[in-house]
Amino acid sequence: MRPEELAQLSEDTRHEQFFFDAPTTRRLLRLAGAYRDPLMVCMPTLAVHLAAQGRRVTLLDRDRRFRGLAGHQRWDLQKPHMVFGDHDALFVDPPFANITLDELARAVDLLAGGMPARPDVYICHLREREAGLCARFAADGLQRLGPPLGYRSVAADTQARIHLFGPAAPRHGG
Repeated sequence: MRPEELAQLSEDTRHEQFFFDAPTTRRLLRLAGAYRDPLMVCMPTLAVHLAAQGRRVTLLDRDRRFRGLAGHQRWDLQKPHMVFGDHDALFVDPPFANITLDELARAVDLLAGGMPARPDVYICHLREREAGLCARFAADGLQRLGPPLGYRSVAADTQARIHLFGPAAPRHGG
């Protein structure tokens, strides 16, 4: 799949799927580009653009429309299964309304358990849940990074509440 094809896809809002806008995509590509082998969870926008750059990328997502993307695996945050690899970063954009912090943490911990070393973890999440998110992922050193994230079709007032959380001092890339 190419970025042009992604632009033609409609977001699957039944599953809280929203695609990043162009400025956010560029910002996240710069960050992910510093890693050797990032693992994308529910982040098809970023995975498609990385693949278009010739990067090796694994996308875990429930949306079968991305099966043509090399590295796509059907995967569900609420019914996670272990994925093995040597990923140095884990990027997650979970559906906030349908996934609890405990479910998110179980999924991230399961994925990290399939890797030789715990990857740097980046999670898109709501600012008002920052304290709980950062406490639950304290071992990963999460903190709010930069301005809010932008999405193609999310209302501006909602976008203003969504941020990227990640390590202040990445261990691997970054």
